[in-house]
Amino acid sequence: MTDSNEGRLTEQDYRLYQRLHDSLLDAFVMVDMSGAIVKFNQAYQEMLGYTGEELRRLTYVDLTPERWHAFEAAIVKEQLLPHGQADIYEKEYIRKDGSVFPVELHTFLLRDGAGQAEAMWAIVRDISERKAELNKRLEAEQNLRSALLEVERKERSKSRFLAATAHDLRQPLYAAQL
Repeated sequence: MTDSNEGRLTEQDYRLYQRLHDSLLDAFVMVDMSGAIVKFNQAYQEMLGYTGEELRRLTYVDLTPERWHAFEAAIVKEQLLPHGQADIYEKEYIRKDGSVFPVELHTFLLRDGAGQAEAMWAIVRDISERKAELNKRLEAEQNLRSALLEVERKERSKSRFLAATAHDLRQPLYAAQL
């Protein structure tokens, strides 16, 4: 779609990419190498509850709870910078209203013409529903384990009772035999 003679996007290409960017259901964000938010789509803005102007005054670190800062810095240093992309990873974001929610990120590095890192971009998914379903499933599994343990405990108790009763009944029979 690019003009191979110039290596630049045509106006038609630009409009196509802009439509793609605007229509993504997943959130998209681009930050400069200092972490300042440069570009994002409507899904990202709605996910976080900030206006566009407010987002442009923030960094991705501002939107991330502190407990994730070292983890994410390690991903940038160990994966993103040397390899140009990071494995998909999970962390949390802080919405404008202060609520914290889980997200999944697929992050890529953008390099300039000289090969120097110039920006990072990520596709971001709110995984609150997935985490809630997982927690429900884990809770159900724990409840099932607890119920099974209770059944086993009752069975052991019943077995001990029956063994003791049988023992008690055998004593008079044994004495009568003697």
